[in-house]
Amino acid sequence: MRVVAKEAFRFFYNHVPIDVSEGEAVDSDVAVFLLNTRAAVRPDDEDARALAEELGLDVADDGQEQQLATPPPPPVELNIDAPVKDVLDWVGADPARAAQVLELEKAKPQPRSTLIVQLEKTAAASA
Repeated sequence: MRVVAKEAFRFFYNHVPIDVSEGEAVDSDVAVFLLNTRAAVRPDDEDARALAEELGLDVADDGQEQQLATPPPPPVELNIDAPVKDVLDWVGADPARAAQVLELEKAKPQPRSTLIVQLEKTAAASA
């Protein structure tokens, strides 16, 4: 999986600061992390495009990743086994829901690390 930085930025991955230049390609697990955290990157291959779509990011015809202008309404009930995008849609920006889902996801035999990262970020917004 590969993404390309739309602008220069710094991020921390495994407690290590990483600087990325505009136009620099990033691949592997780091690319997944950047898409999941909605960093200023655009998908650069089919796997990255598929993940961006799963996360609810719109990949325009010009190859530029953009947030959806109008997010779909969240489902009424939570399905903890739903795709990451659906779970995040249900949580929205609600820290209480994020904390609730985070607890449920961590209790699963195989919790999804990409989902946990997003839920921790949303849950921490209330702190």
